[in-house]
Amino acid sequence: MDAKMKLAVMTNSVQSNRGSKVRTPVVDYMRRLHALGIKEMDLGLAYLLFDDPDITDDNWYEKGCEIRDEAERLGITFVQGHLPFRKKSFNAHNQAEVDYLNSAMLRALRIAGMCKAKWMVVHPVEHPDYPEDAVEEHVMENRRVYGQIMEEAHKYNVGIVFENIPRWNGRGRFGATAADLISVIDNYDDPMVAACWDFGHANINSGDLQTYDIKKLGSRLKTVHVDDNRDLGDDHLCPYLGNIKWENIFKALKEIGFSGYWVFETGMSKNFPSEFKDRSLEFSLSVARYMIEKYNSLELE
Repeated sequence: MDAKMKLAVMTNSVQSNRGSKVRTPVVDYMRRLHALGIKEMDLGLAYLLFDDPDITDDNWYEKGCEIRDEAERLGITFVQGHLPFRKKSFNAHNQAEVDYLNSAMLRALRIAGMCKAKWMVVHPVEHPDYPEDAVEEHVMENRRVYGQIMEEAHKYNVGIVFENIPRWNGRGRFGATAADLISVIDNYDDPMVAACWDFGHANINSGDLQTYDIKKLGSRLKTVHVDDNRDLGDDHLCPYLGNIKWENIFKALKEIGFSGYWVFETGMSKNFPSEFKDRSLEFSLSVARYMIEKYNSLELE
């Protein structure tokens, strides 16, 4: 069967507000996206960690029920999403920070199960005491950190996908390559554990060579984050505003038969005034649909 892609949009596409740290509630931007004709979405639960009150507060379950009920009312399907992740300042030796993040992830996973999300993205972690190439130690650290998450994910029939992460300032970092992701994923030997590929992160790490990693992942690749940059920072630009060669990306994805959702992770609407957000989103959606059309019509020689 010829590989085809479909459109889905992140619920956090319009979460930020110009000149304010107050974030738009999840259900509000679900309604906003639905009004633009979007019914398949990426459930951005990672960002509930930054709300006030956040996902570790007592109202977390009610917040989850509100998201689930509104999705059912609007006919929204969550095809993938993102669990909370470690911030740059995270200290793996600080047990209070570890417990805080674990609580946030478990609660977000419960909400993902309530909302019947198919896949939820996590970031591979490094063992803090070993270099990038200590693969076995890093794999075991991921087993330790995500042990309870994996158990709960099976209860809720939610798949877990490990996302490639960017290297900063050229520093080595476990989880940046397909080989790293494969070492973690294959250690589980579980069809509910797979990969998410972020094209922007990969552009920072390896530029045009990321097509090699995409083909190396093969059938392990289940979800993607679509964004662009100029290989200097994780800018989350709309595709074609950076230097990623999308034509080569399409060919690599076709070769592995990728038929998942094309999910933009762009910050395009972030700095626009509220009354202009819909128009910025409409532009992003037109680019996404153009790319999907190009991919779906592509025939390999």
